[in-house]
Amino acid sequence: MKTSTEITALDNIYMAQRAFWWSLGIGTIFELAFIVTGWPGIALAALFYIIAAVLFNLVVFLNNVIFLFLNKEYRLPLLAYTLLMLLNIPIAFTYFLILTWKI
Repeated sequence: MKTSTEITALDNIYMAQRAFWWSLGIGTIFELAFIVTGWPGIALAALFYIIAAVLFNLVVFLNNVIFLFLNKEYRLPLLAYTLLMLLNIPIAFTYFLILTWKI
């Protein structure tokens, strides 16, 4: 039987996977919609989404960093998905540059 710490570590891995893919997917949809239509309303919604996604991904990232130190058994998968979460930072920054450049 798994301990509560192991279950929480597995939940963190699952959350990091989902947060990365959902943030990337929704952000890409917003950016493509803005590039295609050029409507400023989409740019405003995308800007608020980028801010919310960065804050949410930061919380998930910090949570994973804490669990990296607490759980030795799941350290490698946690590290892998924590590094994957870091990939969202330059992507979000690029989206932000596209929004501010196009407006």
